[in-house]
Amino acid sequence: MKGLSEEVREIMKEYIGDNSVAGVAVLAVQDGKEICDCQEGMADIENGRVMKRDTIFRLYPRRNRLPERLR
Repeated sequence: MKGLSEEVREIMKEYIGDNSVAGVAVLAVQDGKEICDCQEGMADIENGRVMKRDTIFRLYPRRNRLPERLR
């Protein structure tokens, strides 16, 4: 059975692979403990910077639901 981080990373790669996004960062906390910390893709394509945990970017509200397999 895959762990949460592996599942999240697969989904992130799908979004990056179909060019929906350039990069993704996910940090999930449950009961005060990190349960998932994943980064994939590019933070800045033009300058070749990869997405990292400390990458700063703007957040915009979205109403998309989580994929069924993550609920």
